[in-house]
Amino acid sequence: MAKDITPGPLPFLGSLAISPLPKDRSLWLRIAIDYFLADERADASRREEFLTKLFECLASVDDAGRLAVARKLFTPAERAPPQLIAGFLALGGEAERFVLSHAKDLPREARRAAAADSRRAAAVARRGDLDAETVATILGVGEPEALAALVENALAPLSADQSLALALRARSDIERSQDRRLAELLLARAPARVEYAPLFLDAAPAQRTAILIAAQRAELGQPRAATSANAKRETIELLERAALGGETEMFDAALAQTLGCSLGLAQRIAGDRTGEPLAVALAAIGAANDVSVRILTSSDLREGADYPRVRALARLQDVLNPAAARRVLAAMIGEAKTQSDLQRTASQSPSERRARISPAAPREESLTPAVRRRRRALAFLAAYQDAKR
Repeated sequence: MAKDITPGPLPFLGSLAISPLPKDRSLWLRIAIDYFLADERADASRREEFLTKLFECLASVDDAGRLAVARKLFTPAERAPPQLIAGFLALGGEAERFVLSHAKDLPREARRAAAADSRRAAAVARRGDLDAETVATILGVGEPEALAALVENALAPLSADQSLALALRARSDIERSQDRRLAELLLARAPARVEYAPLFLDAAPAQRTAILIAAQRAELGQPRAATSANAKRETIELLERAALGGETEMFDAALAQTLGCSLGLAQRIAGDRTGEPLAVALAAIGAANDVSVRILTSSDLREGADYPRVRALARLQDVLNPAAARRVLAAMIGEAKTQSDLQRTASQSPSERRARISPAAPREESLTPAVRRRRRALAFLAAYQDAKR
């Protein structure tokens, strides 16, 4: 009986499709969909008539009802006639988005148009057959929900440049609005990539280790970094002296100047209770292992904790290749710095770094207390280095 659904053999079934009663239309939909899925041998005219009745009925059904029908009709394994796809796309709402995500034979033009539309890009981003052009279009739109869907889609082909752009966007989201969703999705995406290094400070310990391993892989076959990339011996001695003496402000200021980063970032690296970012920073500037142990231990002793920083150094020892550490640190610092920029900064003497400071500095009284404290710390740092010479 279900196969005789068109008005010819059983007119009363066709009349259900245009009945004013919702329960009649719902009944017709259930029978009609089963018919359509079961009868692949129906002639073209009968299938055309079915589609006409289907969309007449769907036009008077709510969004939830249309979505339920779309879920039944469209799967990645099922092929659907172009008219059926076009009809659901015209209906809009959740049913349209479901079709954009799941219809196997979605026309290229429809896919391209939806990917460029901020309202529909997220639906396309969930597809399992994305190509590079579609991914680039979605990234170009930059709609947050679409970016999240793209990253969450394990089958989406993301290039190294695209992964890096997403990591930078995720870091910007955190800095601007504390929105961590994109960062968390990206860090959870397997396998870990070195392009995720801008998010190192926001990653969990296991994710940080994976990023360092990826950085080591990226360094394979690269020319061995010159030893001049390391910080000057007296610079490392100053960091150690400040750490052992509990001079937190001095240590943060010296670290900021050594790395060529902002004081705020240096404080975040040094203040991370896991010790992992600081261990990476020390490896990147060429600090000897025993020096790193003493610096990390000093913080643990002051806090009376169970030595999490030293344990971090032991845990990361096998993945703290200096070149890989420099690559990760350069990404953490950001600010358009390349790895060669970081190496050049780390290899400069304190006097060379001081020479980069602009002479047109603002007047002392116009500065905030935090900036004045930083200035005094840097002045003390400079005096200490001059005395050493």
